[in-house]
Amino acid sequence: VSEKRTPRSLIPERYQQQSKAAPFIGTISGDRPIETLEKVEMIPLPPELISEDGESYLLKVGGDKFIEEGMIEGDLLIVRPYVDFEPGEMVIALIEGGTALIKRIFPEPPFYRFESANAEVQPFRLREDHVEIQGIVTALLRHYSS
Repeated sequence: VSEKRTPRSLIPERYQQQSKAAPFIGTISGDRPIETLEKVEMIPLPPELISEDGESYLLKVGGDKFIEEGMIEGDLLIVRPYVDFEPGEMVIALIEGGTALIKRIFPEPPFYRFESANAEVQPFRLREDHVEIQGIVTALLRHYSS
């Protein structure tokens, strides 16, 4: 039972006390290289959204190139730096020319097969040596405002 007129928060106290910060490093737009910020901003997040090693980072989605992946402009992606991936994980990859992709990846040596969440978009394969995996998308944050 609480006292009348006692302020309350919708955010549990354990999250307020235990948040960890991840660097917001730039914007990913899909038809060009990732645009990195000159000054990195640290964003507090619940600890379960950050990788165990604490190396996660954030990228903002720019434009409409990732709509088929369920991502819209302004979304923040929480990304775990690439060490290894499981087949079917959603990765951020750079292909020739530095163009950034966000797709599900499946190894088929010496290729990677990339699949979209949109069934109408055909899967495609690229040689492993033509792809640079940047990280694995582990979460998406979306801010609803007018």
